[in-house]
Amino acid sequence: MSYASALSGLSIMIGAIGFLFCLFMEPGVGAVTLATASSAAISTGCFILTLRLEREFIAYKALVLYFVLQPFFLLTTLLSYPVALQEKLAYSGIFDVRPIGIFFSYSLIPFLGLLFAFILVATRGQGIKRNLAFYMQIAKGKLDILLIFAAFINFTIWITTVYGGPLTYFLRILHKSLSISAFFGGLYIKRSKYVTIAWAVSLGVGLVLSFFTGSRGYAFFPLAFYGIGVLVQARGGKERRLWIVAALVSIPIVLLSVGLIQNLRSELGRKQITEVNLEEFMTYAGNVVAKSFKAEEVSHLGREDSPVWHGMTRLIDWTTLLAPTMTPRESDYRGYGDFLQEIRGQFVWAGFGRSEGRFYASRLFARMYGFNVYYQRDYSGKIQSYTVPFNILADSWSRLGIISTCMQVGIAFIFFTVLELFNRKLFKNYPSLIVMGIIILLSMSFKHLTTYTLLETIRGTILQYCFTMLMLYLVLQFFRIIPLGGLDVRAPRG
Repeated sequence: MSYASALSGLSIMIGAIGFLFCLFMEPGVGAVTLATASSAAISTGCFILTLRLEREFIAYKALVLYFVLQPFFLLTTLLSYPVALQEKLAYSGIFDVRPIGIFFSYSLIPFLGLLFAFILVATRGQGIKRNLAFYMQIAKGKLDILLIFAAFINFTIWITTVYGGPLTYFLRILHKSLSISAFFGGLYIKRSKYVTIAWAVSLGVGLVLSFFTGSRGYAFFPLAFYGIGVLVQARGGKERRLWIVAALVSIPIVLLSVGLIQNLRSELGRKQITEVNLEEFMTYAGNVVAKSFKAEEVSHLGREDSPVWHGMTRLIDWTTLLAPTMTPRESDYRGYGDFLQEIRGQFVWAGFGRSEGRFYASRLFARMYGFNVYYQRDYSGKIQSYTVPFNILADSWSRLGIISTCMQVGIAFIFFTVLELFNRKLFKNYPSLIVMGIIILLSMSFKHLTTYTLLETIRGTILQYCFTMLMLYLVLQFFRIIPLGGLDVRAPRG
């Protein structure tokens, strides 16, 4: 047994012991904190064992990773702003009952991921397989040009928020499909200077625009993915330690920046890039920043204008946390009586300013957990909405509890694994496209399935995979005949 496997087993044991202690503790902040820490230990152990056990498929592991990160976000917030968090979640009763629901929120899916890895190994064996690393190694210059294209798509999101029309619609689809590509840009920081320059420009411009426009996610999520990619590619103990220190130093800076943008947006409003007024920004920015820092200094309770508090709460998926705790204690199970209606809702067409079919608003069920979500049309007929993520765990648990969640998560794992296998067979002569196809599946697993329901993700993944792979194939064929300095992507003769 390797050192990592032994450490993972120990982490799971410690988490299990913490779970037993929680059963005998009085409800409150202490019990919730211990439950969250124990969930983090169990989830981390399960995830590392999954990585060590099964190394061929990766898309389903992106979903597992999301639920591994969530307890760490909640734990950090609990330790930093316990009183503020109690006030925020007072209506849910999470501090008034034994926190068993937290284990289902954060440890169930990592455990199912480990179980699924055992099944894959039992059916396919542990022999040497052609995994993602293999295809990245043989893709070479062709992958470089596609990652540069992905960096360009990452930048276009700032333009597509302003203009409408079919081109904008298709660019937004490409941006959704390639949202994890920044991670691979980080992996290439030493492999290709062209890829590094393209991503540096794309991320740098996006970071600046986020302060002016008030849009945080478009800038900081790609930046985080890129940083993780840089950390993963580091070789040697000294280099990796330096990047780890840089990452730890940057975390509070990022949280502070996210909160500052929230406060700037509250003062100036969310803006498009065409609406940015530099004079107005400079007039208000100084006062907002000074006020935010003062609030951070004088308040340990997490006041509404505290930038770090805003940054931390932005990372927590609240419906994931609350669904297993509040259902069925506060809200009854929904059941599957309207499941056919949800299936029909997947055949809705919405684009180019028109829609066909009857939309199934799954995220409206977040109202069960205290979120004032809504969809409504304004005087011009445009849909106005306020929504929160209502992902596979929140949706499936609200329907029928743990049985429903295990069933839907199992279907999701199978779906992404089969599609990943199909991707390899379809593009067996195009290793660069195999890598980009895996990037699409990672994006849909990590970001789409953790925001929308299973059916919405299956529909979106199929449609976006087909469209994006077609566009990437055309890009590759376009540059096949064009040598761009060191980026000669032409096929070798013979």
